[in-house]
Amino acid sequence: MMSNVRPTFIGLSSLGASALVLGLAFASCSSDECETHLDCVSGEECIEGACTPKVGGGYLPADVGPRDVGGSDVGPQDDASLDAADGGVGEDGGDAGLPDSAAQISDASDGGVMGDASGEDGDAAIVVGDGSVLGDASAPDGGDGVVLPNHGLVWARQLFLTSVRGSFIDRSNARFTVDQTAFELGTEGRCVLSVEHLRSGTYAGYGIDRLEVTTSNTFGTLMLTLTQNTIGDYASSSTPAGLFDGTRTTAVLEIVPALSSPQNPIEAASLTTEIAPNPDILSPVTESIVRLPGDVAIQWTANASNGPLIVELADRYREVRLTCTVTNDGSFSLPSNASAAWVAKTPLSPYWLDVRHDRESTTTVGPDDLDVTFRTSRGMSYSVIYSP
Repeated sequence: MMSNVRPTFIGLSSLGASALVLGLAFASCSSDECETHLDCVSGEECIEGACTPKVGGGYLPADVGPRDVGGSDVGPQDDASLDAADGGVGEDGGDAGLPDSAAQISDASDGGVMGDASGEDGDAAIVVGDGSVLGDASAPDGGDGVVLPNHGLVWARQLFLTSVRGSFIDRSNARFTVDQTAFELGTEGRCVLSVEHLRSGTYAGYGIDRLEVTTSNTFGTLMLTLTQNTIGDYASSSTPAGLFDGTRTTAVLEIVPALSSPQNPIEAASLTTEIAPNPDILSPVTESIVRLPGDVAIQWTANASNGPLIVELADRYREVRLTCTVTNDGSFSLPSNASAAWVAKTPLSPYWLDVRHDRESTTTVGPDDLDVTFRTSRGMSYSVIYSP
């Protein structure tokens, strides 16, 4: 069920206007009370009548230590001390970055839940319709947990609000619990439930001085500079008006290395990507609240030339993501068995639902051959409330 509640706007942890959203720096609200997000200062949003710091949607604050990922209670589990890594969901439906030995997903033909199995060591698995394990994604060195690839992502999103954020993380000393489940939807598309929980270890950053994002049109050029906020996390204090307006079709990312000898050096690099098209979403209306369990029906103006639409249900740190890549035919209903499987993975609140288009480009940056993705997204983000 969806209710059109305008006084609150929650869960803006998605991509932003024309191409950018990655999270803003936290700030304190000048007043605890609010009716809409416009009543709150930059970096906060109006949630249930109170200004609340926004969460950056999968970008970790910095040094992450061992984390307890247990627990069976589903619902709000708000713990601001927890950090996590975003595996980077593209239009393929959400590859969690598993090692090659377990990267393939075998699909159930009936579109049902493919199971909730784990590898023999309890670290990670890909499961098929009968619940059998396809691959054991244990650490290659025999350690406790999965070693995920190092992570370079700049995500510019416009999902009601616009923001840009960068994440450059060395994950070689961190271990994860990882699994994926696929839901085949026939001609409608496909959903993938991805779970990545940090099990132990710490992150490190890279030797980057700053990141620069530039867009241009016939009226001139606008540039946004991102500097390191915490280890491996890059943000900007503000976004220039019009940075991703409709006349701007491409964005350029420049990686500027640190001048002094950094511990994890990185070379200068440049990426250009298309600014994602903005879907014409008819329902839910802006600032609606999505309620689970219940029917989640989405309608938009069909435009096949824009490619598939991404519908993604995610938790606070994007550790638990249900990513659906759907046909651009104007309507989609989130499968109830898929959303129930997402709930069963004990996501951390706040939760949000993104409806968006993605565009991205990827390049390999030396000297350590780090894969870096520059992604733009446009669409809408909705608060999700789970009521058992």
